[in-house]
Amino acid sequence: MNQTAIIEMAEASGLMKDINQIKNPLFASTYGTGELILDALEKGCNNFILCLGGSATNDAGCGMASALGVCFMHENELLKPVPNELKKCTLVDLSNFDSRIKDCIFTLACDVNNPLLGEFGASYVFGPQKGAKDVEELDQILRHISNLIEKATGKSCRNKEGAGAAGGLGFGLMCLCNAHKRNGIEVMLELTHFEEIVKQVDLVITGEGKTDIQTSYGKAPVGIAKVSKKYNKPVVLISGVIEPNIDLSEFGIVQQISCVPYGTNIEEAIKNAKRNLKQATKKIKCE
Repeated sequence: MNQTAIIEMAEASGLMKDINQIKNPLFASTYGTGELILDALEKGCNNFILCLGGSATNDAGCGMASALGVCFMHENELLKPVPNELKKCTLVDLSNFDSRIKDCIFTLACDVNNPLLGEFGASYVFGPQKGAKDVEELDQILRHISNLIEKATGKSCRNKEGAGAAGGLGFGLMCLCNAHKRNGIEVMLELTHFEEIVKQVDLVITGEGKTDIQTSYGKAPVGIAKVSKKYNKPVVLISGVIEPNIDLSEFGIVQQISCVPYGTNIEEAIKNAKRNLKQATKKIKCE
């Protein structure tokens, strides 16, 4: 009997776990995510859905791998699985890697298509928001450790869509757990049986923190709108902020409402969130 575990990696390795902590991806690790996988294995799970996003890490999933028994070595020294240590790594030892993994299915629920390395990779695109001071150094470390991981596993995953997700956790899961990527919103809509529910409603309301050009590339509001459009259900988008010149009508979104004026500082937006959302709902046009 299949037992499914749904794991949100940001719960263990995310930016918002401690908002007062100094951000530095050189010393951050996905080890906690690996512990969640290990706990699920102990409870008999063999089908894993990993929700990737909001990470504070840039370790190519080495922390996760370490929790599952992979050893990162420098000669006879066992390294801590953080980028600042991994740059010294000379061997990835899989001899103690949890054998149960080979019998499991891993699905990556992810909206990011970035490769692991380079200008559009994990370090350059997402490193700055995690506090990275030198994205080139981070990229070089990922290149070094990915060479060793690919050598150890015999798999080349660095250029796959989503390999750069969550600081390269996508890469680590692809190489070590044979994970495959799916669009995040598609996975969520499937799990919640959204298509059956939407048939029964008259209006769909969706939203996100910030609606920008990335939204049209398949983020949650567009995924919801596409399914709703199949059944001729109008969709209203209410977001914290909607960037100027964003028009999502082609996807079936009939109205776009911003909770706060564009450019409002985040402190004021959070302070007045309840009031702003209430005011925004009053702008919905019911026809």
